[in-house]
Amino acid sequence: MKRILSVFALAAFVSAAEGESFKSRFLQADFSYATERGIERSSPAFSAEFGMALGKGEFALGSQFSQDFLDFTARGFYFPRMKDSFEGGWKSAFGFGGTLHRQMQFGIAREDDFILDLVYRIQSERGFVLSLMLGGGLKSADVYAVSDDVGNLLDGSLELALDAGKKFACGAEAYFSWGCHSFYRYRLFFSPIYVFGIGYNFPGALRVSWETEVRITDQIITAPYVGSVIFRAAARYSF
Repeated sequence: MKRILSVFALAAFVSAAEGESFKSRFLQADFSYATERGIERSSPAFSAEFGMALGKGEFALGSQFSQDFLDFTARGFYFPRMKDSFEGGWKSAFGFGGTLHRQMQFGIAREDDFILDLVYRIQSERGFVLSLMLGGGLKSADVYAVSDDVGNLLDGSLELALDAGKKFACGAEAYFSWGCHSFYRYRLFFSPIYVFGIGYNFPGALRVSWETEVRITDQIITAPYVGSVIFRAAARYSF
């Protein structure tokens, strides 16, 4: 799996470069805690991410770990249609990309996810951003208790996501996302994840944020219920 992630990272980097210089890079550290509901484990988790925008490409790589699980995620997008300047107060971008994710739940199971998405993003001069994603995914799960009998379990799934945010002149920001996945959690359609967040961008390169992630189980077919609620604090340094 490490080799797969390395190849994916290199491919995303090369496809985005095209002789362009870095637009931005960031390092981020997170601490999160999940309420104990249903089958979700509630141990505190730590994570770290690196991301960059380069030419018409974007790439992010991260890992999350706790006493119960370990995650690796690599994600890349390429935007062949991108406006670099605002026209009428707005600019937009249309592109495509993919995500690789592995989660190891110690003593229970291993999951691998592969996602392909189309992305459309609009941004205003006043700091409002809206992003829409549509695609498909494949999940492979090895449940240790039954793996000798059934082998790997494979499932395909529709992928939907919506992200919206507003950055204010004072440096504060508010954001919301809704979709089938977050950076470290990839669920089958349709058990959505809602994220509500606030942040502050200090003069210079430091950003801090606080968010609440609500994971709903089976919102369409049966009576939906809250699978877990995650509280997360993060600090990001951009350069």
